[in-house]
Amino acid sequence: MTLDEAKGLTQGQKCYYKSIYTYLPDEVEVSMLLYDNNGKLEIHLTDNCYVPERDLEQLFLNRDECIKSCEKDMNKRIKQLRQMLLDSK
Repeated sequence: MTLDEAKGLTQGQKCYYKSIYTYLPDEVEVSMLLYDNNGKLEIHLTDNCYVPERDLEQLFLNRDECIKSCEKDMNKRIKQLRQMLLDSK
């Protein structure tokens, strides 16, 4: 998500967060937009979590785009694991 897209989010809007632990999309709901002391955007969610401006690449407006990003990251990890396996032989 771009910073401009993030600034346009509204309370109650659904979006998708790419979990860096599971590489699966989580549907999240925007609670409010706030700015920290340095003027950086924070997207607060209804589950009491928030996404700081530096992590906007993990947030998507569209579920399919989130899934594609998860798949790309997962494939990268699989490639790394396969290389590790080859290196250990």
